[in-house]
Amino acid sequence: MSRPGPAQHAEQVERAPYQLTTREIARRTLVTAGAISQRLARAERAGLVVRSAGQGGGRSVTVTLTEAGHAVVERTVDAVLGREAQLVDGLSEADRTALAGLLDRLLSEVAGRVRTAADGSRLTW
Repeated sequence: MSRPGPAQHAEQVERAPYQLTTREIARRTLVTAGAISQRLARAERAGLVVRSAGQGGGRSVTVTLTEAGHAVVERTVDAVLGREAQLVDGLSEADRTALAGLLDRLLSEVAGRVRTAADGSRLTW
């Protein structure tokens, strides 16, 4: 099954698909704005993203994934999913169910800490 590409989402007018502000990328990845800027500069030089002035003006920067960038994401996701399947291949169905439950609990715990950090406190481990 293939995920839809950027060209298949032309009907989304408000915000193009595969497009985020640098601030949103930093928030979602828990990486500093400076580190995001450096990584985006490399990705832009490689033709994977395009940066442009944000709609709100000011210092806002919008980052849009290019077709080449989307292709890299697709290949990477496919590789990760394939590796995940290999990692659990030797587990029984009961073990996979137990693992999924534990991972859900872990995700909830981490999400709670991230939400707390988003409210202004430091993210602690």
